[in-house]
Amino acid sequence: LKSARAVLTSIASVEGAPGVAMLAVPNGAIDPKLVYQLEDLKKQREAFQQAKNDKGEAVVLANIATLHLVCSDLRGALEAALAAQAISAKTKDTEGELTQLIIAGHAHVALGEADQALQLARHGRALCEKARETKFAGPARGAVTILDAAAGAMKGFAGGQDLAPTAALLALACLEVAKGNVDIALPAGKQVLDIFEAAGENGAAAVASLALANAHVQAGQAEDGARRKVFLPMANGHASAAAYHAGRAKRWFSALGAQSGAAAAQAILELERIQSCSNMISKGAQFSYDNWNTLNP
Repeated sequence: LKSARAVLTSIASVEGAPGVAMLAVPNGAIDPKLVYQLEDLKKQREAFQQAKNDKGEAVVLANIATLHLVCSDLRGALEAALAAQAISAKTKDTEGELTQLIIAGHAHVALGEADQALQLARHGRALCEKARETKFAGPARGAVTILDAAAGAMKGFAGGQDLAPTAALLALACLEVAKGNVDIALPAGKQVLDIFEAAGENGAAAVASLALANAHVQAGQAEDGARRKVFLPMANGHASAAAYHAGRAKRWFSALGAQSGAAAAQAILELERIQSCSNMISKGAQFSYDNWNTLNP
């Protein structure tokens, strides 16, 4: 996997708005360019408000929410995401509402507000059901499931300022799962997992593992489709990675008594495409990203 630093430069890009350089906040100091971008986006919002352009305002608010996450400002991200979600609901933009719901929900979790996150997860499931025939419904459903698991496993999370950037990056990784952007979700999720695991935050690590498993399932489906077009057999790299991370997530969730998270991980392990790789790993096959492309070739 590529380093998150190399690929997250596009994580805040939304159609019609500028991208934001993720992790451009060295040693906790916010890059002045990000401050300038935030001020510019606020001016854009005012212009859309004056023009009574709800859709444009929602797009700008979405960028503001993401930029606040980039700056590890969870409360600012929450406020902007909820404002964008409300406008998207009014304009019946279900995809926009779902993506901002993911940011708001994970911000609630990181701020120790799990009950509010659970309410958003329930609303998200209803939205996914209403939009079940759309292209984005599948990835969004997976992201909502991750949010529900996070609210259960990270209840009372108190990472403080030290882990705020990692909690923000977890929200961004889950947002990219919702969008199906695996090129961003995978390295971001892996970076988050490593940090939370080293810090002993098993609930957050379980959520990151579940996000990684979902992203690998998405990536594997895309890879299988591309290989079929050129008459190649399916590869098992992503399936093996999904099995590995889902297995780890299930063990962590089970130990924490977080049943919704354990059930979500088990659902991935029961996928036919994942089962053979899961069996290999359970029998002792060692998984690492050094050999993940060759495991079960």
